[in-house]
Amino acid sequence: MHGHRGTLAAGLVALLGALCGAPAEAEDARIAVGATAVQEGDGGTTSLDFPITRSGDTGAEVVVAFATADGTASAGSDYTATSGTVTITAGATAAVVHVPVQGDRIWERDETVQLRLTGISAVNGPGMNFATRQGLRCGSSPHAVLARDLNGDGRCDLVSVDSDDSTVTVLLSTTAPGAAVMTCAPAVAFATGPAPVAVVAGDFNGDGRPDLAVISQDLSAGTRATLTVLFNTTPSGASVPAFTASAYDLHGLPLALAAGDFDQDGLTDLAVVVSGQVQVLQNLTARGTTALALVARSIPVGTGPCALSCVDLTGDGRPDLAVLCAGTPGVANSGTVVVLANATPAGGAPTFIAAGGAALEGGCVDLAAQDLTGDGLADLAVLVPGTSHALVLRNLTLTGAATTAFGPALTVPVRPGAVAIAAADLDGDRRAELITVNQTSNSISVLRSLGVAGGDPAFAARSDYAVGAGPVAVATGLLTGDARADVAVANFAGTTLTVLPNVPATITTAAALGTIRNDDALPAVTLSLPQGGVLPEHGGQVGVQANLANPSSAPVTVTLAFNGAPAARYSVSATTITIPAGALAGSVAVAAVDNSAHDGDAALAITITAISGGTAVGAGVTVTIVDDDPAPVPIQVSLSAQDAPFSEHGGAVTVIATLSAPADTD
Repeated sequence: MHGHRGTLAAGLVALLGALCGAPAEAEDARIAVGATAVQEGDGGTTSLDFPITRSGDTGAEVVVAFATADGTASAGSDYTATSGTVTITAGATAAVVHVPVQGDRIWERDETVQLRLTGISAVNGPGMNFATRQGLRCGSSPHAVLARDLNGDGRCDLVSVDSDDSTVTVLLSTTAPGAAVMTCAPAVAFATGPAPVAVVAGDFNGDGRPDLAVISQDLSAGTRATLTVLFNTTPSGASVPAFTASAYDLHGLPLALAAGDFDQDGLTDLAVVVSGQVQVLQNLTARGTTALALVARSIPVGTGPCALSCVDLTGDGRPDLAVLCAGTPGVANSGTVVVLANATPAGGAPTFIAAGGAALEGGCVDLAAQDLTGDGLADLAVLVPGTSHALVLRNLTLTGAATTAFGPALTVPVRPGAVAIAAADLDGDRRAELITVNQTSNSISVLRSLGVAGGDPAFAARSDYAVGAGPVAVATGLLTGDARADVAVANFAGTTLTVLPNVPATITTAAALGTIRNDDALPAVTLSLPQGGVLPEHGGQVGVQANLANPSSAPVTVTLAFNGAPAARYSVSATTITIPAGALAGSVAVAAVDNSAHDGDAALAITITAISGGTAVGAGVTVTIVDDDPAPVPIQVSLSAQDAPFSEHGGAVTVIATLSAPADTD
């Protein structure tokens, strides 16, 4: 843990004049679902196979959640609703989601099913990416940033050190579990000494809550500087932070700050680089109080100490100190890392013993200490900005050894304009990555650790990510709702922190349609007479039925023509038959019109003239209208004469016509 350098703060405005455009950003894993199709089949089930593809980074196993949704097809009748997760294994670029489709012999139009990718459930392995960024408002000219759970709700909060405002700003996280971005409650500022430059967290009064310690550089007051401890009085789970301040005067200009329990008494102690030496501040604060009590002890180190880290370098479980001395830029071996091994007895006065270190080239400005190789020992990374590289020192110290041992310095190229370096495990492989803060390009760079566990350190080429203007410091923590470390950056030339959520996989195409292709023909339509084809004239009625060879998912309409018999001799209930979807038949009724005339039998031909949704098969049907009126009896006419013979002179005779039966007409 370390603070930023005073010389950096003094020259920051000049450096901001060289700001340039944002760098290109690294690839993440991009997940997409593609369209697909399958023939339905006449029975059983087939599989609609949706392709899930990955482009970009393929180094990690990605677990993707999915669920089906109805398109024009219906779950249950056309396909089986499916949800769950699918895994794209490390190194692979594709996986498949299988959706069961139910076959049938029903004619229907092609139907669709939608597959939706509902989220990234997990990324297991070395994947990481910070291409998404968000800005959070803080105070003016933030010089440092810290990530820590301050209210005990299990979510990582943020603290910015606002140099121009002489405050720290606390942003309590309100991020929901699983969220892809960080959300925060309104920012709350707390006063510090003038021009604060660095912050660390620790339990300084033994109440179990993380407190804050801030160093300030009041250049207007000469060499006077202040250490402010903000005792955390925030209730557990509270939405508004609360702190009580207590100040301690530092006699000299503080450049860096670190925290650790040096005497193993349960209270966090402090170490400060002040005016060419390290001051160890033993914490004697009464437990549960907010009255800060510190006792200082100075430890001489090399020339120009500028950065400090507190970490176990000897493997004995106690926090040691690594002090970076800048040296002269361009002068070989003028820079050094000095290791101060912790020999403090439990509860005793702080005792540190010089335990080796390493000579470095001059011009070093910042130091990070983390396990970079996965062997359980903290290694060191030193930033040398004038040469655009960092030096990595592998820790080879044997457990119990009196002095530390480091391997040869590995030179790692970094982006020009880097002003700070940090290390954290960002991809979950138990080896820390390197992070540089690149002020002149408004970016950070991440260098993934590639070394074999327990072997020599190795790093991939840097991936650059744009941040705000004039970045100067970086912190890492679980800022979003997943289990991967995210990054927060303090942007000195403004009033914002940049949060870079670690999103190693993103969904670029979240939904696709699968088509269930119909493989059934339009149903063949035939006509039949279920009650037979004889239609008695008196009260007779028959049904004309249209039959489908196979069901249809849509109604089938059959239009009929009636020819041959006089229209006066019959009536029909309709001239069209509509067969409902899923049904196999429909009918109309034909009824005879009764009369008393003997007009004979008549043939009624019924044919199909048009079909919507089917095809006609056969010539139609014929109904015979049977006349039930008897034929008329023939009438015979006989003549007879009355008064015959009659006289020639004026005589008359009557002729009588006699019918054999009454006639219907005259």
